[in-house]
Amino acid sequence: MPMSATISRTNVILFPRNNLYRGENAMQVDCKECGGKAIIQSRKKLDVKMSQLYCSCRDPSCGHSFVMDLSFSHTLSPSGRQAQGMVIDFLRALPEQERQMMFASL
Repeated sequence: MPMSATISRTNVILFPRNNLYRGENAMQVDCKECGGKAIIQSRKKLDVKMSQLYCSCRDPSCGHSFVMDLSFSHTLSPSGRQAQGMVIDFLRALPEQERQMMFASL
């Protein structure tokens, strides 16, 4: 038997893909039929701001499965990645004289 075949990796745990959303920490939403908790089984990304969530109720007597839409609403605090672009746009919008006065005050 080759040496590589006898090595086992005990520090790696593989979870079946279909069980990713079934644990206690699974994301949940309210079931509109019974009011209980429903698990988000999967997500279909439609674009950057819109996804469809495929859900199923955890209550076996209900068993409702449904699709919910998840959409981006608005920003509360802009990303730090946007700061440089915002400053450049602001400076470009200023009249030349005001821009020079601002740089002089730095």
